[in-house]
Amino acid sequence: MKKLNLVFIYIMDDQLIGKLYILFLMILVILVGYFIFSIFLLFLFYLDEEPWLLLNAYVSHDTADWKDLGLKYLLQVYRDYIYTQNQQFLNEIWPTVKVRI
Repeated sequence: MKKLNLVFIYIMDDQLIGKLYILFLMILVILVGYFIFSIFLLFLFYLDEEPWLLLNAYVSHDTADWKDLGLKYLLQVYRDYIYTQNQQFLNEIWPTVKVRI
């Protein structure tokens, strides 16, 4: 009787391993499908507008009429300093910031 119980446990382990293997394959198929779908969306929507993926694809705008570029520059400097806490960066850029203020 004890031998029969060990066989039953062995069979249960094989069934569990089989179910885990099937679950692993299902997750793998979902992840691969998601990856392929993401690449498809990248090519469909973003590739024609993305200057880092396609060089010279970005349409440059005439900035002569833009009035708020100085303010955007100040905000970018502030953002970069807050993010990096780099005092040397701030010391090097401070003369241009004073001109914009």
